[in-house]
Amino acid sequence: MAGGETAFVCYDPDAPGNVLMRAEKMAEKAGPEEALKLLENTRGFDAGQAQRAEYVRGKALYRLRRFKAAAGAFGRVAEADPASALSGWARYHEARCLWRSFDPEDIDRMEALLRQVLAAPVRDDPLREAAARHLALLLAERGRFADALAAAGQLRGLAVPADLAAQGASLAAVLRYVVGDMEGAAEDMAAFVRRFPGDDWADGARYWRGRALLALGRPGEATAAWLETLSRRPNTYYGGRARAALARLGLSEQAVAASPVTSAPRCPGRVEPASEAAEAALDKARTLSGAGLPALAEMELEFAARAEPARADLALAHIEAAAAMGRRGAVSQTAWRTFGGCLLRGTAEDLAPLRQALYPRAYAPQVEAALAGSDIRPDTVYSLIRQESFFDPLVVSGAGAVGLMQLMPETARTVGQKIGIRAERQDLFNPMVNIRLGVAFFRERLARAGSLPAALAGYNAGENRAAVWVRHLAPLGEELFTELIPYTETRDYVRRITANAMMYGRLYGK
Repeated sequence: MAGGETAFVCYDPDAPGNVLMRAEKMAEKAGPEEALKLLENTRGFDAGQAQRAEYVRGKALYRLRRFKAAAGAFGRVAEADPASALSGWARYHEARCLWRSFDPEDIDRMEALLRQVLAAPVRDDPLREAAARHLALLLAERGRFADALAAAGQLRGLAVPADLAAQGASLAAVLRYVVGDMEGAAEDMAAFVRRFPGDDWADGARYWRGRALLALGRPGEATAAWLETLSRRPNTYYGGRARAALARLGLSEQAVAASPVTSAPRCPGRVEPASEAAEAALDKARTLSGAGLPALAEMELEFAARAEPARADLALAHIEAAAAMGRRGAVSQTAWRTFGGCLLRGTAEDLAPLRQALYPRAYAPQVEAALAGSDIRPDTVYSLIRQESFFDPLVVSGAGAVGLMQLMPETARTVGQKIGIRAERQDLFNPMVNIRLGVAFFRERLARAGSLPAALAGYNAGENRAAVWVRHLAPLGEELFTELIPYTETRDYVRRITANAMMYGRLYGK
């Protein structure tokens, strides 16, 4: 510019490239409907932008659970320029859409698409990781375990984030166990612990390594693996599994004295050093509560407990106040912040002050009445309610599920007709009605599914999807069924409820 003038470039929000960027952010976050409207009303995309716009449209449709339409959009992207890098991702996403189908032809096409992605000469490690992992899960879901292991083998050596590498390594190790290669499984499990010592599944690797070693006729090494699992985090899913495995060998958890974990966790009830700030906060909260202001008292204690997370007295006071206010989320946050180690490793005696707040047996008369004539343990139902609503009878999910056991109104009406209860949506906020209908629904699921993990999987992912898993995975036994549930959310859901039921047993006695 002459004379030192500054050039300004005006931002045009309606330029095709800018519209595309906005639509992509909307599709990936909370605005898939808005993304579709924005793309529909925009003209002037060049060829490359048009392909990208169709890809974004597919992602928005997927977020809206319009899987057939999303698959069509991704298919058009791949056809537009089969050699482009975007086409590989489009094929992968089309395959994910087809996974929701029960049509055998769709499942065959999903497998073909994933194999096509993996056969492409383009080196895109994140894409290859996603395709190989989903192919392995699909093949395992269909009972083709050797093929699934071969697909998981393609995950080795890929440059991907540690959490994705850990997912692939854990899947391959479990599949190796399933196909009967116990030596290889034991080696893979040990390698997992060395490579990912802080991963959530490290205890799972220790536990399954023990299973493989026992199968190899090496009970001493198996016992050592289970003792290590149990000693690190006894109050978890794999801690409970290790405890049961040791019990089958005639060993009790008292043998954990040889544990590599030596530091005692911070638990409630320990003597705290004097603190003027802590005492002032407790006094202020007592004054507020005495003045009829319990909400302000709870807020004061929450602030004080967060400011001094090492103080058990402040944490316990806040947990008690938050529980009285029905703020279960705040109860959990404070408990894990101050007593996380104790929740993972504490004894029943250590955890007694937290039992009623974190693992209540609320609505016990209603639960026991609904279970009359059933073999289902009440602790299973408490664990299910804890996971679904944390005992809040007024909670409503984003999908519209209502109350303690998170029942959809249509499901409640169907179940109600079978047991002689007329239930409209507003009735589901009544704990007695919700528990009776929810338990009846769960009893139906359990009778059809044949095992507790399968019934829980169906409660979370839907009965039709769980039926596919039962057909091919149930013969492996309940524990391997749980490990190979393809949906991460559902797999974690089953583990959490199982672990919660174990915890109820430890805290209250079986």
